[in-house]
Amino acid sequence: MTCAKVNMGPLKSYRLYEEMVGGYSNVGCTSVEFKNSNRDLKAYAKGCDAQMILNNLFKKRELSNAFFFEYDTDEKDQLTRLFWADPISRRNYAAFGDVVSFDATYSTNRYNLIFAPFTRLDNHRRIFTFGSGLLSKEDTDSYAWLIGKFNECMGRQPLMIITDQDPGSKNAIERVLPSTRHRYCMWHISKKITERVPECKKAESSFRKKINEIIWSDVLEPVEFEKAWGDVITEFGLNNHTWLGKIFEVRQNWIPSYFRDDPLSGLLRTTSASESVNSFVDKFLNPCSNLVEFFMQYDLALEAQRHAHDELNSETKISIPTMKTPLPIKRHVMGLYTKRIFLEVQDEIAAACFTCRVLSICDDGLSCVYKIGDASNSTFDVVYDSTKDSYTCSCKKYVRMGLLCCHIFFLFKDKKVTAIPDKYILSRWTKNAIRNVSLSGENTFTEYDDPLDEHKSILGQLYFEFYHCVGVVDDDTETLRSIMLYLKDRREAASNKDTSCTSQSTKRRLFQNHLGAEDPDLVTIHPPPALVHNKGSGRRIKSAAEIAIENSKKTLRLCRKCNQRTTHDSQNCEKFVGGAN
Repeated sequence: MTCAKVNMGPLKSYRLYEEMVGGYSNVGCTSVEFKNSNRDLKAYAKGCDAQMILNNLFKKRELSNAFFFEYDTDEKDQLTRLFWADPISRRNYAAFGDVVSFDATYSTNRYNLIFAPFTRLDNHRRIFTFGSGLLSKEDTDSYAWLIGKFNECMGRQPLMIITDQDPGSKNAIERVLPSTRHRYCMWHISKKITERVPECKKAESSFRKKINEIIWSDVLEPVEFEKAWGDVITEFGLNNHTWLGKIFEVRQNWIPSYFRDDPLSGLLRTTSASESVNSFVDKFLNPCSNLVEFFMQYDLALEAQRHAHDELNSETKISIPTMKTPLPIKRHVMGLYTKRIFLEVQDEIAAACFTCRVLSICDDGLSCVYKIGDASNSTFDVVYDSTKDSYTCSCKKYVRMGLLCCHIFFLFKDKKVTAIPDKYILSRWTKNAIRNVSLSGENTFTEYDDPLDEHKSILGQLYFEFYHCVGVVDDDTETLRSIMLYLKDRREAASNKDTSCTSQSTKRRLFQNHLGAEDPDLVTIHPPPALVHNKGSGRRIKSAAEIAIENSKKTLRLCRKCNQRTTHDSQNCEKFVGGAN
């Protein structure tokens, strides 16, 4: 059953176990019994899996006041909405919850409930999850409920939230997060441009290149964007293109030019954060899972995500990156930021040293305006206000990213600044971003000690010690034999200690430990109706471009009808079908 946690089927689990114990004779059961254990596991939770997970969530909230969850039911007491976030997720939101990505995914459980994680970037620019929801419907009320619970849990609205163009989520955000800037996913829209505009499909056309240069630019002001857009549309005779006209009307919701003055608007421009999480958890989740299995697999995915974050923290502590410049400020930057962010900032410092240049200076006594040219042959104005000892650049990278640009670092070099002023150090990018989160009031982010978690931890340590011990004496047959005899004696002693346990009670206890949830004495909350239908539940209609890309990745086969290597065979050869007709 342990293998089932990572989506390994019973047959593969059986073969793996056979290899571990040294042969089929030592397995102690058949492959059919492996299959039956999976069947029995689902039968154990059938009809009460919703109650089981709610009981588990209630218990976690009792153990920690920072664990948050809310749920809703329909008139039949069937679970229809659920949101949850553990203490670590809430702490992470306090550190990194400035820009949020929100996107729904499907086929993660047997009830077709929509899985909707809230995600963002951490201080390593890696995706992190800080709360998730399950919904039975994709309407405005459901999304408003979920986003409202998310806001209640976290205690403050994000600066910006990124979604696709789903009208349900759009209306919900306007209702629940009035002070949050809503942004559409650029990737979804730019992808549709390729599909809907015929000029993009012409090999000789430069339309795609020109339009992408405009819509993805971070440096164009709104007026400049509108002029550039109009020029390209006119050049290719697309002034009457209906769909292009519609997306131009909502340009304030997706074009970077209209977000240049929004703090940290450059962190995320697409829902790739959510989609990356969805893709990641898909490796753990199973569309046939009941709700208890779903939560078990979700927790494993979250644990893997957090382990990756811890590994990056460790790498940041022990690694010493190669220095590109001799400037003293680089030492301060290296001690301040995580490795990934340091490398980005170091590139800006290197650009300040080797590619930036002063084109003109205008000083009025109080402030000084420097026109700085860079490697892209662009010119930006850096204003130094001596009364406030402040720097601002017209590229607005600090506003968009929370990191200083090469143009300001150029002035730092000129003024012999050896450390980034505190006012320009954004905590979310530093090594101590999470440690800097203040804890106060009842929402202290203390973790909880669940007895089942303790059992799992001890069991894991036992397995570790056993395999480590076997590995140490692997080439000593006598020592291996003595360990085997000792363990055999301990097993027999444990079996004789409590002869009152029936196989049924043993199996029940095994299921409880495996799922991390006890079977309820009373069921008041029922599972959702099976096979809830949502717009994303079925197979998505693929565009011609996607089909062409997929076909290009297929292994070519020899068609016996046309005698060519292609993606079809003799049964669906176009020449054969045409000849038959």
